[in-house]
Amino acid sequence: MPSVRTMLDPIIALPKWISGFALLMLLSVFLSPSWLPEPDPAYRLDNAVFHYREDDTATSPDNEKRKAIRLPHDWRKNGATVTSGWYEFSINFSAPVDKTMMLYITHVQQSADIRIDGISVSSNVPAYAVGGHIWSRPMLFSLPENVLTPGDHKIAITLHSEPVSNGLLGNIYLGPAQKLRPFWEWRYHYRFTLTVIITFGMLCLSLFMAVLWLLRKKDTMYGWFTICTFFWSIHNIPHIIDTPGNLTPAFWDALYFVLLGWMVAALVIFNHRYTGQIYPKREKFLLVYVVLAALPFFFLSQESVHTYAYRVWDLSLLPIGAYAVYYLAQAHYRNPALEIKLLIMAGIIILTFGLNDYFVIAGLTDRTRGLLMQFSGFPTMLVLIWFLLLRFTRVLAESESLNLELEQRVYIKEKELEENFERFRKMEQERLLSDERSRIMQDVHDGVGGQLVAMLAEIDTGRASQEQVRDALSQSLTDLRLVIDSLDTASEDLPTLLGMLRTRLQPRLDGHGIELHWGVVPLPRPENFGPRKALHLMRILQEIFVNILKHSHARNIYLDTKVLQNEKGLEQIEINIRDDGCWREPEDNSGHGLRNMRRRADSIDVELEIDGKSTGTSVKIILFGNNNSVDDPANQDLAS
Repeated sequence: MPSVRTMLDPIIALPKWISGFALLMLLSVFLSPSWLPEPDPAYRLDNAVFHYREDDTATSPDNEKRKAIRLPHDWRKNGATVTSGWYEFSINFSAPVDKTMMLYITHVQQSADIRIDGISVSSNVPAYAVGGHIWSRPMLFSLPENVLTPGDHKIAITLHSEPVSNGLLGNIYLGPAQKLRPFWEWRYHYRFTLTVIITFGMLCLSLFMAVLWLLRKKDTMYGWFTICTFFWSIHNIPHIIDTPGNLTPAFWDALYFVLLGWMVAALVIFNHRYTGQIYPKREKFLLVYVVLAALPFFFLSQESVHTYAYRVWDLSLLPIGAYAVYYLAQAHYRNPALEIKLLIMAGIIILTFGLNDYFVIAGLTDRTRGLLMQFSGFPTMLVLIWFLLLRFTRVLAESESLNLELEQRVYIKEKELEENFERFRKMEQERLLSDERSRIMQDVHDGVGGQLVAMLAEIDTGRASQEQVRDALSQSLTDLRLVIDSLDTASEDLPTLLGMLRTRLQPRLDGHGIELHWGVVPLPRPENFGPRKALHLMRILQEIFVNILKHSHARNIYLDTKVLQNEKGLEQIEINIRDDGCWREPEDNSGHGLRNMRRRADSIDVELEIDGKSTGTSVKIILFGNNNSVDDPANQDLAS
């Protein structure tokens, strides 16, 4: 078990200003005079005669007792069992007085009947200005005009008290309305209006916290604070309205005391949850106690309700409230955060006001001070609103921090992806370059190399004429140029590729007296069209032109292009070449050139259609586009 020194460490470690605040609260509540202004003492009625009977059932005048008293007068200090009594005041008007003369009573508990010269006086308080019987209400009365005459007058105030001996009559002032009414309004707004504002504010706060709890049920502190503020609000209702007609005064008073205890229990559990702690045994014991200890309230008489309240119930709530403050001091000892300091200050206010209420209900202090617990909800609301704003700003800051961190992580990942993509692109380029080297070597070996080797063999045997050598070298040079043209980046643009082929072949066409009719239009970029496909396409076109030059005896060649859509809605490119010669495809398909053309077309997914006619031969090459725009100005310029 921890030592006393260890238990006091959290209290000793509190900042000195918190200890000063606690001392200031105690002095303000128990030693300082009332802060409410009082009218001029010249208007005060000090001396009165109190008439009462200890046995209210006895009607004999002999049983009535009289006692000269000075106000304020508390029946708790009378030493007798009194349910009702009346006060008699003698006043004298030496001259006619103002018609606005009023009677102002600072405290009345519980209810009073006012008569002047036997004439009943009604309260001048507006109908909405009601007040619960739990606390001492201020009252204001207008004097009837027929008693405002010079001479002696009698004022009788009959006071009724439930429970027995609980009556209280405060100071009484008689004077002009303009002198007394402002002071009544001050006290009324303090006792009633402020209580209504705090109660309504706590109900709204309870509703707001309930919504938060429903949205975030895992944060149980919202639920417990909702219960706490709800009980607190209902506990304040008897300070605002009188006992409802369908309820007994005993039940109404019992409800007032019970809700106070349940509010304190919920507040203790809220403190646990707010500091991130759960104490199942403590909380279970506390809840069981406040339920079981509250049961007697609903079976006792009204007098016994008040006795049980200040001798058992309220007396047990004080150590529970002290535990709540001590627990917050422990939490501050572990984590001296600003929020804990504010909670401790709110707890000190609640404990101090609760201690005052206990002394007032038990009659251990001046009861004209009134009850204060209902006012402690105001600083508690301010603290909680501060917590909500602080938590909101923290969540917002954390969200911004997380967004910034996320942006930084995304930026880093983008950089990593860019670096990985760049490495992959370089690797892909190296692979493609390697493939291109292999392809070029193969093309040179199969094309130019094969032709040169064959020609060397012919030369060695002496069968090659000078013209044959020239043609073979020219053909080899054209093949080499085609290979070089296929490596150009512009070779991916089909009109440009056809234009380069035209440039290479035009001299040979001119040498044979053949006219080329050019009908190339802007074309989209073929799908996956790279150097390899470009070279194969140029090889096919070269083979077509070579066959025309060698076999067709044509005088005109027509080359045109167009863009169509097939039945699937895909773009396709057609290259049409026809001549006016007489060459036909061999029926046995034995021509090596035709087989090479079809093989190359199959290797690059190109459709090849050859139609031989008596008036010439027509070749159609079909490629698929990739839906790029055909209106690119570069395409138009190159095609022209």
